[in-house]
Amino acid sequence: MDISLNNRRILIADDDFNNVQVILSFLEGVSDQVIYAPNGKVACALALSEQPELIIMDWQMPVMDGLEAIRELKSHEETKDMTIIVATGVMTTAENLKEALDAGAVDFLRKPFNPVEFKARTESALRIKHQHEVITDMLE
Repeated sequence: MDISLNNRRILIADDDFNNVQVILSFLEGVSDQVIYAPNGKVACALALSEQPELIIMDWQMPVMDGLEAIRELKSHEETKDMTIIVATGVMTTAENLKEALDAGAVDFLRKPFNPVEFKARTESALRIKHQHEVITDMLE
């Protein structure tokens, strides 16, 4: 089973466009379906309308931070099963990791990003999503 970033719709929510450019460089030639949100509120609206297969959500953003956005997405039927990875450069302790996972994230990326780790974690998240979909389809 080859689950990769190829042709996946990915939502990047980050208020620092430098971080967005780094992520885009990792996705170059892999996914051309990248959607951008400058804060959690816009990310929630785009997640609902665009139904991305993966969301990379910055923790600290204006208007609505990443954890608030995750909790909002997890509270709605249409978005509750979305695959979300939290990205952060400040909130990097084990306690922060637990808080992000408790909010509904499936993984955690520390900034500055390591390209190998970025690819491994995002592909792992997509594998988990795919397996969840297979199981859900079998149960229906």
